[in-house]
Amino acid sequence: MAEDGFTANKRLDDVFADRVSAVEAVQAVYGTQNWVQAAGDAATGRWTFDPEQLDSVIGKWEALLDEIKTDRHAIRLMIDNAVPPSEDDPSGRFIGAVVDGMQSLRESNASMLSYVEDFIERLSQARDAIDQSDSGNAEALQAAVRR
Repeated sequence: MAEDGFTANKRLDDVFADRVSAVEAVQAVYGTQNWVQAAGDAATGRWTFDPEQLDSVIGKWEALLDEIKTDRHAIRLMIDNAVPPSEDDPSGRFIGAVVDGMQSLRESNASMLSYVEDFIERLSQARDAIDQSDSGNAEALQAAVRR
């Protein structure tokens, strides 16, 4: 039963071999900037937002969301294909433990999925609010220039 290149014979290491660490994933989205300096900039009110940068960040989070969904599919296939090699009790207990671990992985994946979807929504709302504010400021400036 192979779906999208995943089979029951594929090991967990094989499925996640090309994945990056959580730190690398965060750095891919936010960059490797000096976080102490960034926090200092925020405290002094020096935040600036460029619509293109926000769109880029949202795109990176959407790519991460796609990866999480791919992982969800792989986890589901691993759970569905976890069968004991024989009918004896040790094999059944072992597969039961494997499935329990996979269920925990599925719950973690669902939590990440929810978090990323919410974060994308918040970033999109922030971008839209900035666009509306910029549009309002441009209209007010144009009206002032016409006078």
